[in-house]
Amino acid sequence: MYKAIKDLKSTVQSHRIYEQGYGAANKAGQRFGQLKPSIKIVVVMLALSVLWILSGVIFPNNHKLAKTMAGKQQGYKIETSKATQYQQYITISATTEAEKQVPLKVEIDAKVIEVVAKEGQYLKAGDPIVNLEVQNRKESLAQTEAAFKRAQIEYNASLALYDKQLASNADKALALANFKEAESAYKRAQLEMKRTIIRAPFNGIIDRIEVKAGDYMQAIQGTSVVGTFITKGTIIAVGYVPEKDIGQLSDGESVQLLRNGSEPITGKLHFISRIANPATRTFRVDVWAQSPEDDPIFSGQTVELKIPTATMNAHLVEASVTTMDMTGKLGVKVRDSSGVIQTVPIEIVGEEGGKFWISGLPDEAELVVLGQNYLQDGEKV
Repeated sequence: MYKAIKDLKSTVQSHRIYEQGYGAANKAGQRFGQLKPSIKIVVVMLALSVLWILSGVIFPNNHKLAKTMAGKQQGYKIETSKATQYQQYITISATTEAEKQVPLKVEIDAKVIEVVAKEGQYLKAGDPIVNLEVQNRKESLAQTEAAFKRAQIEYNASLALYDKQLASNADKALALANFKEAESAYKRAQLEMKRTIIRAPFNGIIDRIEVKAGDYMQAIQGTSVVGTFITKGTIIAVGYVPEKDIGQLSDGESVQLLRNGSEPITGKLHFISRIANPATRTFRVDVWAQSPEDDPIFSGQTVELKIPTATMNAHLVEASVTTMDMTGKLGVKVRDSSGVIQTVPIEIVGEEGGKFWISGLPDEAELVVLGQNYLQDGEKV
């Protein structure tokens, strides 16, 4: 009885240890999956280095033991890998900006009577935002309109008299000059009245309003801005591409915009600068995209641009297939057409779903996918 209870306790304790170990491993796996591709590659390379060092400690250079395990127990596995076309990308950081972002300015000296719109409100072109004091501009408009109409009548009359030879050229010229002067004054008065209302310059959002009722505005630099107006929908992501990659880009290419915590969206490569930044030797690129209604992109956000470059033939392999020599060079073990094992140097060109895209192999190769440490270069299997 006592022995049975003791065995049961031992079993329960072992189960708890297993659960703790499994939970820790599961969490570690989830964290690894959230890492960026470049960081994953570094982690795997470090892990390979550690395993390579430990293999020399745990399994000394005993070729006989390795050969026995490989030959008798088949401690290795070889699979045929075929290259497929792989689309290479470059990923760069970028900053977003609105398609249009303009300051709204007053063009007359006047007091703010009413702020009609609200910050963040969507407006159509021509919708009012701020009303300014009219003062005597309404009366001035009425007076100049009357003067314009009177001058027009007088000019028409002078033309009729001139045709009947009852007026001289000088009379006609004077009437025309008076008419033009009255017309200009009337147009100025109309423009002054028009400027008493600050309106939306295009369809978009009034992002910021910097005035309130009672503020006195002057049409001079520094005191004339009443707010900022931006477009809604189209967003531009501005990034800079290194000179080694700029020749591989093409206008109109589809580009992915990546944001933390949001689904990727697709845009178009709209502009590629032909002039490098002299300080950084990089070239500006603009990607245009539509900001999602349910998860908008804001002006000034940092995003990543995944831009397609060249295509190449590459093999998609598990990370565990790769090896590392004493100099830190990556490779994979392959069996050649004669059945001889050899290590072929490779380059990791991409990452996908925890696997690596590698180059450096022929289009078809027999890869050692298990038991690389048991097989030595030059060994025939």
